[in-house]
Amino acid sequence: MGDVLTPFLPGLRAVLFVVFTTLAIGPVLLLGFGVYKPALEREIEAVQEKHLLIARSLAAALSQYAAEVSSTFQLATSHLNGNAPPDRGLLSLLRAKRFGDVCRFDVSGIRVCLMGSTAAELDGVEAQIRLDPMLRAASDGVRFSAALPGPDGAPVLYLSLPGPSGTRYLGWVDTSYIRKLQAAVAFGEKGHAAIVDHTGRALAHPRAEWTESSWDLSSVEPVRRMLLGEEGVTFFFSPAINKDMVTGYASVANVGWGVMVPQPLSELEQNAKALSRATFRTAIVALLIAGVLSWWLAGRLVQPLHNVVAAARRSTGGHDPAPARSPGLVPREFHELTSNFNAMVEEVRTSRAALEASGRRLWDFADGAADWFWESDAGMRLRFLSDRFAVVTGMAAERALGRDMSALIRDNLMYPDEWPLVSAHLQRHEAFNGVRLVWPMSGPRSMRIYRISGKPVLDAHGVFQGYRGTGRDVTDEERLARQLAHQATHDDLTGLLNRREFETRLAQAIESARAGKTMHVLCYLDLDQFKVVNDSAGHAAGDALLRSLAALLRKRVRGRDTLARLGGDEFGLLLEHCDMAQAQQIVDTLVRAIQSFSFEWEGRGFTVGASAGLVNIDDGIADVSGALRRADEACYSAKAQGGGRTSTHAT
Repeated sequence: MGDVLTPFLPGLRAVLFVVFTTLAIGPVLLLGFGVYKPALEREIEAVQEKHLLIARSLAAALSQYAAEVSSTFQLATSHLNGNAPPDRGLLSLLRAKRFGDVCRFDVSGIRVCLMGSTAAELDGVEAQIRLDPMLRAASDGVRFSAALPGPDGAPVLYLSLPGPSGTRYLGWVDTSYIRKLQAAVAFGEKGHAAIVDHTGRALAHPRAEWTESSWDLSSVEPVRRMLLGEEGVTFFFSPAINKDMVTGYASVANVGWGVMVPQPLSELEQNAKALSRATFRTAIVALLIAGVLSWWLAGRLVQPLHNVVAAARRSTGGHDPAPARSPGLVPREFHELTSNFNAMVEEVRTSRAALEASGRRLWDFADGAADWFWESDAGMRLRFLSDRFAVVTGMAAERALGRDMSALIRDNLMYPDEWPLVSAHLQRHEAFNGVRLVWPMSGPRSMRIYRISGKPVLDAHGVFQGYRGTGRDVTDEERLARQLAHQATHDDLTGLLNRREFETRLAQAIESARAGKTMHVLCYLDLDQFKVVNDSAGHAAGDALLRSLAALLRKRVRGRDTLARLGGDEFGLLLEHCDMAQAQQIVDTLVRAIQSFSFEWEGRGFTVGASAGLVNIDDGIADVSGALRRADEACYSAKAQGGGRTSTHAT
């Protein structure tokens, strides 16, 4: 065949060269000049989704952070309200949350702080309170201020909570955690994250001077939208770097902060231009090689092009890009064509590997914001669980996938009476947050507590597709909160209620009696001869005696009665729904039990007695102090009569 065609080859080569060149010039030029716009659109579309996802993740982390700071602040204010010295657990928790201090400001000018702030620092705090209308406004809950200078001049967030009788609790936390979150997001040359407070002032920004001065960004378009509670993607002009930007933005639930993740459009334009130039250069090279090869040997041109097309076909459909098979003995241009194609394949592989690494970094960042992630379909069946689910809960993900998430929540609720509210959220496809589950575990960690949240997933038409949310282990936090709550209401020595909690319950009983609902009796019980034990055997013996008598009394009172240690060797007993005759019988039994109790300490025996004073809690009792005073007077009367007896106050 080659010998037959040999006479015609010169003319055929020329025709093939002219035809190929004429037909190829137009498409090659269109390819080279037409790549830029689609490439730029793809770049913008890709970053919009990525930036919005990062903004939402940061907003979720900040919302969780604000909730934890608010809870810690409320716990500290309850401690301040009792005028008790702070314990190590509370102080450690406050330092862990980066609190500068938590203080109570009375209308009389008295200021009490947990962490020892100076008078000069508190003067500065009061000055900031006058600057922020949100801190001065009355509110039933914790309020966050805008970013304001703290006692040391650095930006802080003030927290405010009204207290009783015109008092107000103030606390302040530094913004280091918020700055840390912001600093963790950086990409490209100028891509970054920025976080603002509810007034649009910078809480965290790449420009340190803006963060330190709480620069006002409320006039920037995405910030204005965030302050309205919106989220999405938009374009704006950045005064920070003097460039047009594309940004994802989201608002932080409950506190009104905002998060935006901008990147200069110029970076995307550079990427698109680079791709356009590379495509154009490759097309020109391909055209030259094709022309030379068509001139030298049209037949040999088909096979190398076929190899490239076959390799490109194998690379479609999401498969890993495949290099083209190198041709045999052909001119150098054929090898260059294949080499350029394979170099482009290698670039694609490198770009894909970089994209996958970026995705893993994003997942690692998200994985650090919560213990595990979950996702359900529209029927609430679990269809995805992150790897940490099995590590944290002890249950293999395969066992949980396909299960009804609503049933799992209902069956493991820490407080079952919350189910109607949670169920209503699920039925209306609404977001929910802070739902606590009790999860059985095997081994020493037999029971763990998790806090889960969920957000509805909607398609482009607003049709519900399921839920997506996070779960977090809060066992240690719950245990610490319960321990602190118990310490705030109980006596350390005897384990009985302390005076503050007893007075709270007594106040409730007085209100009940004043409303005419029922009658109660208050008993004030004081030990006789207790000082003899302390003086002769020491305070350790006295403490042991008090613990023994507390256990003795606890066994002999009714289940609905309130027994407390009021101080020293004095006890209080609130007998609810009880008349005076029945109360005298109960208290006489307690007095006799104490008199019959024999206490031994280091080989010595001791006996003590008790005197008790009773008073009716009826509509004649004005307040707690009045009730305690009358009961104390009756107890004193019993002591004056020789002790070991019960006296009733005449009301």
